[in-house]
Amino acid sequence: MFGEDSYCWFNHTTTGICILDLKGKVESVNDTFEELFGWNRMDVIGRHANFLPHVPLVLRFKLNRYLKQVKNDNQSIQYRTIRNRKSGIAIYVDVTLSPLILNEITTGYVGEYFFNSVYIPDDK
Repeated sequence: MFGEDSYCWFNHTTTGICILDLKGKVESVNDTFEELFGWNRMDVIGRHANFLPHVPLVLRFKLNRYLKQVKNDNQSIQYRTIRNRKSGIAIYVDVTLSPLILNEITTGYVGEYFFNSVYIPDDK
């Protein structure tokens, strides 16, 4: 999936990363994703983004809307939201959702999660 440089970035960044295929199913997550949310790879790989355990039920429709927007526009979007840790604690995160482009072809999506210890409501 990744070249050596990308693999290094994927596994050694402080950003939680989730890679989705074009249908929205999880292909991979990095170590920081596991640490941030408490879910391991086996909990999420193969599941559709709308049914990931860290996405609160009431926010799944918004995630689906964001996935469609990135797919239609082929551009990154950023938003602020709430996600659940495996422990049940809700945390605030800033998310960048981007198309994953390899050899000039969109092959999926990359979700990057940044922990936000102070919540400032998103105006969108």
